[in-house]
Amino acid sequence: MPVNFCAMDFNMDFLPKACQSCHVSRADEEDGDDPVTSVVGMADDLTPKAPVDVPTLPPGQHMTVMLFGMTGSGKSGLGNLVAGQEIFKSADTTRSVTRMDSVLRYEAPDGSLVVLDTVGLGDTELGEEQVAMGIRDVCLSAPSGIDMIIYVMKLGRITDQCLARLIYVTQYLWGNESLLNLYVVVTCAPRYLQSQEAAFEWIQNQAEQDQRFSHLFMLVGQNPSRFVFVENPPIDKSSKWAGEIEAKRNLSYRSMFQSICDHPRDLVPPFTQAMMKQVQVAVKEEREELNEKQQEVARIQKELRERPKRRAKAASKPPGPKASTGPQEPASKAEAGYGNEPPSPTSPNSTSSLKSPGAEVSSRRVSLHGGAANEDDAANAKKGFRKNRMGTKDLHGALSQATAAVEEAQEKLQGKLEEVKNIQGFDQQADLAAKTALRDFGQALEGKPAPPPQHTLSQASIPSSTPSKGKSGIMNFGKKLFGFGKKDSSAGTATLSSGGMRNLMSMSAQSAEKTTQTGRPCLIFDWDDTLCPTWWIRAIMQPSLNRVDISSYSDVLHKQAGIMEECLRAAKALGTVDIVTLANPQWLEQSCKWLQCGGVDLKRLFDELQIQVHYAQIPRPEAVPSGTDVAVHAKKVCMTRIMDKYYGTNMQAHIHAMSIGDQAAEATALKEVLKDRQKKAWKRPLCKVLRLPEEPMLEDLGKSVQQVTKNLPSLVNRQDDFDTTTRSL
Repeated sequence: MPVNFCAMDFNMDFLPKACQSCHVSRADEEDGDDPVTSVVGMADDLTPKAPVDVPTLPPGQHMTVMLFGMTGSGKSGLGNLVAGQEIFKSADTTRSVTRMDSVLRYEAPDGSLVVLDTVGLGDTELGEEQVAMGIRDVCLSAPSGIDMIIYVMKLGRITDQCLARLIYVTQYLWGNESLLNLYVVVTCAPRYLQSQEAAFEWIQNQAEQDQRFSHLFMLVGQNPSRFVFVENPPIDKSSKWAGEIEAKRNLSYRSMFQSICDHPRDLVPPFTQAMMKQVQVAVKEEREELNEKQQEVARIQKELRERPKRRAKAASKPPGPKASTGPQEPASKAEAGYGNEPPSPTSPNSTSSLKSPGAEVSSRRVSLHGGAANEDDAANAKKGFRKNRMGTKDLHGALSQATAAVEEAQEKLQGKLEEVKNIQGFDQQADLAAKTALRDFGQALEGKPAPPPQHTLSQASIPSSTPSKGKSGIMNFGKKLFGFGKKDSSAGTATLSSGGMRNLMSMSAQSAEKTTQTGRPCLIFDWDDTLCPTWWIRAIMQPSLNRVDISSYSDVLHKQAGIMEECLRAAKALGTVDIVTLANPQWLEQSCKWLQCGGVDLKRLFDELQIQVHYAQIPRPEAVPSGTDVAVHAKKVCMTRIMDKYYGTNMQAHIHAMSIGDQAAEATALKEVLKDRQKKAWKRPLCKVLRLPEEPMLEDLGKSVQQVTKNLPSLVNRQDDFDTTTRSL
């Protein structure tokens, strides 16, 4: 089967309208066009307006995004959509986009977003020099690392060539650590864009039916939250379907940017390598200068966003007392324009409210001479006054000037990067990484045991020995793979054997598994009518205690307590055990005393097995989100604490939890807790639910708990989600 490597397109367009400070427009690009020859000017009127409810990046957050995929996958259109404008099309006419040999790099004027468009990496006719060039330029373009590596694929079946490219770029070229930053975007998927349930069902079906897709799913931790579905039809205002097209694009825009905002940057550090860190040190001075100018852009943007809010707030205030027609005594010396304190530019009586140019000059004099202690204070007062005095039109002008200053600083940084690029040792590191990746990848396809390297680009220095440059053997096969050497007569590219592909997938899976840190399963029991026969006690035993002594129930209570002990010990041998109950401590204490009549001290058993009891306190109604069941909310709070206790905030920890209880509340609570956790984990959490019958008689509960004990090992060992009952065991 032929291998047909194509260029990686790293689009840089994940900036919401609210955060955009520079309008670089981009015409729709046909996939396959060389984006290096690509950047056009402004065409905002041709692009859709972003939805009002699109999420935005937190203030001060900076994201670096790298987008790649096969020709025809819709990656360029996706970038245009998310940017809300057209970028990288025909000719480099935009100063905010810098060009290296194999990478186009865009950085927003406020520094909030960097997108790399890497050309040729993984192309059909790609040799060692081109791979090394791509490695070098990406490291130069993202010295602070890459937050999200996004693979774009079109809805449909994935081929061996697609999967081989993905494995090569992520695990062999960048290293296995890059999987923590990997996401998949599926284009041309309107049905799944509108229904998350249908999207997750499609992912599951594909993983079960298609071995290649199953492997791709494994590379993102079998985590459906790492998939984003979009539908991005081209804009055609003359079409009768223009409204529907706009709606689809808006939904896609929001879906894509939501995934960027949800990326747990606090848990997943940017993907970096030693070469990136070297660049970071080399350009420190230029980078700091650029950061300073970007902060000024961000400040002005914030002022422009907040000004309408302040005006609306001021307009909503009730009018003050009527002004007297006669002369009035100033309320303070400062208000009169003399004394030790200058008037505040933001106070109601500030002279900044004056509108005429003469009044503005006068107000500046008052601010400067009315109380500035020294020249520095005067300068600061003047500067602060001018910022507050600026009208909206003036702010837009200041924003243009600040953006131009950012572009100048970017050009200065680019010049420094060119100097770093020409350092011989830097190139040697890139050459070595390219040779190593091609060699190991070729070995895997030939069936030789060469697992994906764990630190391909993370080496701090150049090893003394380098791979052979011979034209035969492993290196020759690596060249054949990328379009050099023996060709397949039908396709014109090197063939990819099924055996080699199987071996590649096997080693890829073994290496990816090391990304996960597996802990003990977390087993969460309910108390009432799951372990303790609460319904039977309250309905049968407790009403009879005014006629008979508790000792008459000692035999049946002893049997039930023994069954409970056996179950808890079995559970503790398999994982961690916690009890979450809506009961209060007094009820648990009393029920344990009754069960102790049979001779089993359950409180002592809890201490021995280190089983913690969590009391899910029913909150006040106003503290519960609208539409949420109070019992579910209370149990969610406890279960969240349990997840924090055992798994913490470790992105690589594989959460494995099972709820065992008789009510829907604990099942729903666990599902919702793990759904939230899924967004902040690499590997999808395992969510298991085992339900017992409600309101059981004592004997029936004993049989159910015995079933749990018997089947617990097999249930814990299952590697899939389930929601089942003891009756079906």
